[in-house]
Amino acid sequence: MRMNRPLTSSRSLFVILFIVALSFLVAYAAETPAWAQTPQYGGILRIGYRTQNLISLGYPPTMSGAQDGYQSEVCLDTLFHYDEKMNLVPRLAMDWKVSPDAKSITITLRQGVTFHDGSDFNAEVAKWNLENYIRSPKPELKTVKSIEIIDKYTLQLNLSAYDSLLIDMLASDPGRMISKKAYETKGQAWCEKNPVGTGPFKFIRWEKDVLTKYEKFEQYWEKGKPYLAGVEMIFFADDTTAMMSFKNGEIDILYASARSAKDLAAEGKYQFSFLPFGQQPFLAGDSLHPNSPFSNIKVRQAMSYAIDNAAISQALGYGYWVPLNQWASPKSPAYNPNVVGYPYNPEKAKKLLAEAGYPNGFDTKIYYLVSDASTAQMTAVQGYLTEVGIKAQLEPLQRAKYHLAATEGGWKNGICGVLTFARPDILFSMKPIITRGSVKYPSMHRPPEYEELFVQALKATDVKTKKARTQELMKMGTDQYCMAHWLWVQTDIMVKQPRVHNDLFGEVPGWYISPDAWLSK
Repeated sequence: MRMNRPLTSSRSLFVILFIVALSFLVAYAAETPAWAQTPQYGGILRIGYRTQNLISLGYPPTMSGAQDGYQSEVCLDTLFHYDEKMNLVPRLAMDWKVSPDAKSITITLRQGVTFHDGSDFNAEVAKWNLENYIRSPKPELKTVKSIEIIDKYTLQLNLSAYDSLLIDMLASDPGRMISKKAYETKGQAWCEKNPVGTGPFKFIRWEKDVLTKYEKFEQYWEKGKPYLAGVEMIFFADDTTAMMSFKNGEIDILYASARSAKDLAAEGKYQFSFLPFGQQPFLAGDSLHPNSPFSNIKVRQAMSYAIDNAAISQALGYGYWVPLNQWASPKSPAYNPNVVGYPYNPEKAKKLLAEAGYPNGFDTKIYYLVSDASTAQMTAVQGYLTEVGIKAQLEPLQRAKYHLAATEGGWKNGICGVLTFARPDILFSMKPIITRGSVKYPSMHRPPEYEELFVQALKATDVKTKKARTQELMKMGTDQYCMAHWLWVQTDIMVKQPRVHNDLFGEVPGWYISPDAWLSK
């Protein structure tokens, strides 16, 4: 039997020193995670974007596109919003109830909330905000025929027809609350450039195409928050400059292009957020006017067969984009797996063009909102169309001109690149375009049968019926009418420095920044 020998004094000293050192390391290791997870006050969260061409930051009825509202998200609270699990939850509203006959919705508002100018948020102010939006050309709240104040913090929305999307709408621009006092004293034009809301951060200044700056609102309704001292949204003219600024630590979060994200992912030292319900671009030919080639369904089908959207999305999306054959993305509850679509087949495209009376193709134009990324995408589409004889001239438009073309003038005998910003419920994105009388994309024909089915989907009061009708819309829009040419889902990618915590940016619809966000020192 082997006996253990007594330790020598030198070995004893070594063991003692080792135990002391180990104890120190264990204690330090135990403290570090706790410190790292304890929110700290202070610090400016800096977010880098490509130039956005913003128009209106502080008056929801004149906000153009999603970017305007997103840029003021930290300042202008909405009545409702989505959490990271895509559940619709209260924000400035506390609760809502639909009447048994589905003719009204009662909304209970949060008490003790003040605007950044010191004025109170209450039912009167909320009613004023909603009525301003209803009077605008925007269609989201058109089913609200009147609003009653039940008490200081309770509203009743009386409906001309039940709309299953109404509460969802109040989680975006229609539900953004601004100060009535600021509007009455400063005017609409001032409010458009100077948002005054109830959010965790107070607007400081907006330098167009340079930055938007916000500071902590000390009287924010969620006590003890926000942790950050402020938020700055910094605009960059190109991806290369933005990425270098991020890598140098000058910005904390980068709203990254697919290419930049791929390069940064290879370094293995950053955090990533991917928003599954991202931007969904598609092309709509001028199918409304009878003298347009696109009024012929065979031409529309030929165009869909001509475009290899899978190849384009792989090449330009670096594996982050998902090709589509319908309006809904594969991760959406509305996605219909039975849609056949028009997989890439240039020979079939040429055959259909000949049958439609265009054996040699024809000339047209593609109108789209200009950016380096969109130009690359439309150039790729242009190349595929040229191969089957459709010679499409690119017509890039700045935001103001694009907005006019997309909402007023239309695009006769041409194609429009349509941008929709999807939410968990795809009907939300469809409504401004499909709703009868919509001012958006007037050159796209909406078959009456399709419009009626859309209305019935909105009226559905149970999830199962709504899902079935929405999936039927997907098949009808693609296989029966080829209403548009679905391209891909461009996943929103946020790359973050390790020092960023609990921000939820890029994890919920919109560019929401949680009041719980904080930065490690």
